[in-house]
Amino acid sequence: MKFPEIYHIGIHKTGTTTLQNVLAADERINLILYSRFFNTNKWFGSVYNHYQEGKNNIESDENMVISLSGLSGIFSTLSRIHRVSPNAKIIVTIREQRSLLISMYKHHIRQTHNVYSPDNYLNSNDGIAFLNTLFFADLYKQILIFFPKENVHFFLLEEMREDFTGFIRSFYQKIFGLEPPAEVKSNTDNIGLNDTQIAWKRRFNNFYLFKESSTLNKLEHQLHNLPLKLIFRITRNASKKRILFDNFKNADKLSADFRKTNAELSALTGLPLEKYGYLV
Repeated sequence: MKFPEIYHIGIHKTGTTTLQNVLAADERINLILYSRFFNTNKWFGSVYNHYQEGKNNIESDENMVISLSGLSGIFSTLSRIHRVSPNAKIIVTIREQRSLLISMYKHHIRQTHNVYSPDNYLNSNDGIAFLNTLFFADLYKQILIFFPKENVHFFLLEEMREDFTGFIRSFYQKIFGLEPPAEVKSNTDNIGLNDTQIAWKRRFNNFYLFKESSTLNKLEHQLHNLPLKLIFRITRNASKKRILFDNFKNADKLSADFRKTNAELSALTGLPLEKYGYLV
């Protein structure tokens, strides 16, 4: 079996879909999405048949950094990648943690039937697992156990937003040693709901009666979506901020921990985190 030499391992809500769309449209790239070969028990019994000769193969799955039910966790995942691709390039996309935490909370409300408050979310299994990915210096040091620092590449969502074309050019040159396609477009399909829309979705989540993924629940979900689509259309330009980082309990302690890990990552990598509003 042949395996990729490039692995994009995380993190959620950091422009991953936008980046994946650019790569998927490039015929020189074989983008392998969510094979789950390295971060689940597929490792023990599956054949890896995703590699394509003559192309730049890249495995992309932001869940690789997550330690959650059914997923193997970052240490086991990195160990497995190292066993088959000891010289692999490892890519991590990141974002300022306070903004990232709010975005992931909203994503969770949108994609599930939960009615979590910000604190409830942080105390849930999903919230705990996601929060553990936000201490970027710790993540970097775990990667360095298996791969040399010159093979580890962090990219900032803030730089993507500031200069999308320049970001993609830098990514292509560092990762593939190639020039990017002549035309690249920023993806707008993955724009999240605004705070008002999330408040409405959370209200509707209170009225689900059947277990998620059940047949009756799928019908129930379709019925919920009819009024929600209308509400979302009416409120699409709402600008009121309802979900703030300070809504999270122990926001001060979280800020202190984010500041510590960011200062350490900046010192280790030279990333311009302070320039883009990260706590340092």
